[in-house]
Amino acid sequence: MSETLNSPINQSPFNHRYLTVTVEIPEGQKKLNYHTYSYEDVSLRSQGQRKSGLPFRNYRINCSIVVFGGQTQPQAQIQIYNMSRENMAALSQFGNPATFKFNDGTKNIQVSIYAGDGPDRLSRVFNGFLIQSYADFTSAPDPFMFIQAASLGNVYLTPHTVTSYEGEIEAAQIIKQLADENDMVFENNGVTTVLRNPYLSGDVRAQIEKCSLLGNFNYIIENGVIAIWPEGGHRQTYSGKPVEQVSGYYRQDLQGKEAVTRAGYVLVNKQTGLIGYPSFNGAIIGLRTLFRNDIRNGDLIKVESDFFGAAGYYTVHGITHQLSSEINGGPWFTDLNATVVGYLPNSQEHSDFSAPNGADANDSDDDDDDSFPFVG
Repeated sequence: MSETLNSPINQSPFNHRYLTVTVEIPEGQKKLNYHTYSYEDVSLRSQGQRKSGLPFRNYRINCSIVVFGGQTQPQAQIQIYNMSRENMAALSQFGNPATFKFNDGTKNIQVSIYAGDGPDRLSRVFNGFLIQSYADFTSAPDPFMFIQAASLGNVYLTPHTVTSYEGEIEAAQIIKQLADENDMVFENNGVTTVLRNPYLSGDVRAQIEKCSLLGNFNYIIENGVIAIWPEGGHRQTYSGKPVEQVSGYYRQDLQGKEAVTRAGYVLVNKQTGLIGYPSFNGAIIGLRTLFRNDIRNGDLIKVESDFFGAAGYYTVHGITHQLSSEINGGPWFTDLNATVVGYLPNSQEHSDFSAPNGADANDSDDDDDDSFPFVG
């Protein structure tokens, strides 16, 4: 699938929306049959043929994708209607409270969501690993398959040795090592903290969290990328590392792409999809727009609004996509939560910030900033 960033410019709220959910079951995956207490092979089927992976497209789909950083990593809840009974039976009973059995200790069921306003204009919105799934026939004659997935589902289930260093080492180097070991792209946005004799224990998530606390930086793990940026700062780059450092099926849409420096900000106003007016308390703002997959957790945005005091620059710290396909009047929205640039919710201090190109951080005039500055 093409990796096309979706901005709402030139989108109509009456356009046909498209969602595709792909599910990858690793070879050797087995599922416990609770009636016989035996493990059985599992596979999906398409046109009578067994498939290890299957894209569910042109289905009635409703999904919610929540993207927060730190310990609360991206999660997705998906409802796929009128799936074949064979595939519903294959996918049901996985995850908590069901039991997994793998051919080794590292493979998990992978779930990806692609969205766009055309079958050839889809971008990946979510990539993660299945937490639980079940078939719900209470809504018959329109039964649905419920799937819950999380970006860190694999590292929660994968043990990891202690990470320790003698002497001084940059925190970013530790995170890069953990990213490489777990087949993730690493993105550093200006973290230069040096740690002395660090000792990190626990699973991968616990080690990343402890390192972020010691190194005073934020992080997010999404779509196979782990990004870090200084506390009170924001992300500066888009889309990871050169292709030779990218591997794995679920990152194939990054193939051939170099890291691109993205100066400036992403514009949010009525012309770019802002719906209604924001909620604002002086430091934190809440916004709803048409679907925006070009805005990421940690990005710098410029909000233009005539709502008193709300216009200015913010760092995004929470994103929720509410999406649907083949549903009349179904949702196609992105909700953003962001803080004033440099504002630290747990501190009385504010970091220094200079608006891009010398602009006034509170300037909301429509001057030469009318372009939509993101890299596609």
